[in-house]
Amino acid sequence: MIVFIFCWFVYQADAATRECLHKNDCLINGNLECRDGKCACVRGVCEFRECLRNQHCAELYKEGGPYRCVENKCMPVECTKNNHCYTCKYDRPHMCDKWSNICVEVKCAQHRDCGEKGRCIRSTSWSPISLPFCEYVECDRNRHCDANQICKKNKCHTVECLSNVYCAFDEICENNKCVPSPLVNTKE
Repeated sequence: MIVFIFCWFVYQADAATRECLHKNDCLINGNLECRDGKCACVRGVCEFRECLRNQHCAELYKEGGPYRCVENKCMPVECTKNNHCYTCKYDRPHMCDKWSNICVEVKCAQHRDCGEKGRCIRSTSWSPISLPFCEYVECDRNRHCDANQICKKNKCHTVECLSNVYCAFDEICENNKCVPSPLVNTKE
């Protein structure tokens, strides 16, 4: 019991001299440098840091490129988002590797990079950057198929009709099949 009371008094005395126990304490202690959340609690004292999170470096982006918080310093990097790699300095598509913050060449960034019948597919692997690849399909639109075909799920399917002009005069095209027209009197 005596040990517990002694420890409680030591803790209370220590806490009275501390400015903080956690970095959130620095937000409320009145220090103007800490109002943006850029202070760390180090051995009970709030110490200002240039950054604690990448968002603290956002202001520097306006001054000349993307920055990332590395060891509490805002460091310039090539990219932090994919759109930082969409520049004229690359003739092939590039994407931002979120771990190394460099632009890496990829097969495609958008569907149009794969040509008319290609689709740009993102890999679902566990890798830090899921490198997209082009998947080529039989069709992407009806115009990629023959005259009596339609494109469904990237494959051409033969159908009986595409519009009423493919059917007999007393039929209409419904769901790509010629069916008797309800307007034509079939009774004689």
